[in-house]
Amino acid sequence: MTVDNDMEKRKQALIAEVYAAFEGVTREGGISWSQAMLHDHGVRPYTPREYREAGERDREKKWEELVDSEKWKPRPSWGGFSFLDAIGFRYYVAPAMIRMMTDADAEMLSPLDFEHEILGRFAMLNGRQSRCIATYLEWMLDRELESGSGLEAALYEWAMLYWRLRLMLGGGEKS
Repeated sequence: MTVDNDMEKRKQALIAEVYAAFEGVTREGGISWSQAMLHDHGVRPYTPREYREAGERDREKKWEELVDSEKWKPRPSWGGFSFLDAIGFRYYVAPAMIRMMTDADAEMLSPLDFEHEILGRFAMLNGRQSRCIATYLEWMLDRELESGSGLEAALYEWAMLYWRLRLMLGGGEKS
């Protein structure tokens, strides 16, 4: 089996696992993507009405709709993931991981988004979802190393080590 074939098999298995592990996850009660962007771009204080209207702009019913959505275009430098709460993070991380694996040019997630817990962002993830993230980081590290560029390899390695330690210590053991 070639390295490319092995990577493809691992990718397909991981994508299937992400769909299964995050099945039924909603963002009900959490921060929506447009609300996170309002936080990020908030030069001035926004009103409760502006915040509510930002949340209403995100009309998809399930995270799976975002996998192929042309309208949802997160960029790591925009800070959207940094401004999500635990509900929003769990909702948006699944489609972002899938898009990062299926589109080599996608820039949706940075390894830094996974490096450490910020304000309880990872609190809603259960063990299966946490293992998906750890496996995703390992796959991304291998893709970086295989490509020969390795520009983000160290960042992926640090993030992957964090998630392995988190899992060893029982992090994400919600049902």
